Amino acid sequence: MESNCIHCGEYFTAIRSSKKYCSDNCKQMAYFKRNGLELTKDIETLEEKHFIKEEMPKETYERFRVKYAKEFDKIRKEMATCGISISNLKEMINEAVILCLNLRQLWEDGGIAMKEGLQNLIFPSGLVYDKKNGAFRTSEINFIIAQIARHTGDLALIKKGLSSLFEPKSLSAES
Repeated sequence: MESNCIHCGEYFTAIRSSKKYCSDNCKQMAYFKRNGLELTKDIETLEEKHFIKEEMPKETYERFRVKYAKEFDKIRKEMATCGISISNLKEMINEAVILCLNLRQLWEDGGIAMKEGLQNLIFPSGLVYDKKNGAFRTSEINFIIAQIARHTGDLALIKKGLSSLFEPKSLSAES
């Protein structure tokens, strides 16, 4: 079942219909973001009660300010630990390879949402139709996809300047 991650917006294949996030990382980041927003609102309320409405003594304000600052720092540190780590890098690379190997099947079997997700993945800058040449054009191809094409000997991409591993020079790639 195709689904859209409510944190990062990426499309993913969900095993369960109730799955909301594409990865544990997105689930954690959404949790931290939600808690950070709640904490920010609490801090704003605290400041409003102390500075604007003068409903709170300075000692009470300072006690809560210190508490909230510690909580906010804790959330920031935990967010910094999220992401692709060395421990799951191999898994992420394997998933990317499997995705690339199955692009055609995913396109054929996928619905509109899947096809839009694949287009955005492969052509991050989008596609433009050139009426004069009757061809689709893009200014950028996903770096990994371009490298796969390069290593499989796609001469058309090599001629367009995508033959350099670290310096893609293509201004216009044609599909």
